[in-house]
Amino acid sequence: MKKSFLLIGLVSLFLSLFWVSTGFTQAEIRIGVVGDYTGGHAVTSLAHKRGLTLRLEQIGYKISGRPVKVIFEDCKEEVAPTVEKVRKLVEGDRVHVLFGPLLGSGIIAIADYMKKKGIPWLAQGASGEHITSANPAHFAPNWGWYQLGNLLGPYAYNKMGARTAVVIVNDYSFGHLQGGIYKESFEKLGGKVLKYISLPLPEPDYRPYLVGMPKADVALVFTTGFPAVRFAKQYVELDLQKKTPVLGAVSALDPLYRAEMGKSAVGMKYITHWDPDLDIPENVSFVKALLARYPDLKAFGYYDMSGYLSIQIIEEALKSIGGDAENLARFAKAINSVDFPSPMGRYRFHPEIRAPIATFYVFEIIEKDGKFPSKLIDKIPDFHPILPKTK
Repeated sequence: MKKSFLLIGLVSLFLSLFWVSTGFTQAEIRIGVVGDYTGGHAVTSLAHKRGLTLRLEQIGYKISGRPVKVIFEDCKEEVAPTVEKVRKLVEGDRVHVLFGPLLGSGIIAIADYMKKKGIPWLAQGASGEHITSANPAHFAPNWGWYQLGNLLGPYAYNKMGARTAVVIVNDYSFGHLQGGIYKESFEKLGGKVLKYISLPLPEPDYRPYLVGMPKADVALVFTTGFPAVRFAKQYVELDLQKKTPVLGAVSALDPLYRAEMGKSAVGMKYITHWDPDLDIPENVSFVKALLARYPDLKAFGYYDMSGYLSIQIIEEALKSIGGDAENLARFAKAINSVDFPSPMGRYRFHPEIRAPIATFYVFEIIEKDGKFPSKLIDKIPDFHPILPKTK
């Protein structure tokens, strides 16, 4: 009789474990995405959405045997709606991972809340190293704010031989953060910044701000979105590119807006973590798949890649832990440990700062067959994220 009860108990235990395991396997993984889908940055957030959708379609909306559900929320990149939408995703939808927001103001606004919740959180593009290092579950998938800022000045001085520079940035907090780092890093090496030019947002005509600009060896530029298009065209209209050639950062010559820039961009150089013309197998495959999925796509940029990459990151992480998205600390640790070939090249995070240790690429825009592709001219390998100095 005792043996019978023991046997029944073991069978019951086995079945309960089987049911729990089966339920875990089939339960959906929920991804929350907060972005700007109808506001001034809609082009960028929609590109991110396009990239992540492509990767999810490639894997059949399944990771480690579990179906994936994505919940998009539109915050128009304003602080109050961002906070509200993030709370809804975290507390209402109970997402396992958050993507977004895009702008630094939104990232700063939700940083303390997300740290308390412990939910794995990938910015839509970049984040500050002082923010990612303070939260073991927060990651900057593309680059760190200070990592990006410390590229242009040293490259211009050490590799281009520049000794004088003009710094040109869009007039908002992140633009000035970048501009300040350009100036500091260039002058620290012995260079001299002749002028710091701030271009207002929004502003249809930048020419009054550029007229009378002193001739220098290089212009260190951070512009973004359609203002970057306006800057490139008006800079060339004033014949400034011949006098003071542009070295821009990432968004200054983002391929998403390259067609709009047209011939104005030819000859300008920029430093970036990714470009559609980056000739490595993983990127060639990504670009081919993106164009096949969206045949009417006229332009795409690094946020398409960023959305795609973000899914790859959590895919690699969840595979390494058997799909256990519910254990948030384990999930975050697995994200921090990923190491795989991506469209950017080898992809891995700095273990303490949680922004990528990445190869950055220096491209020059050329004209070929009526188009304006990028020509690779140099690489900056294994460039680490940088913690800002504390005062």
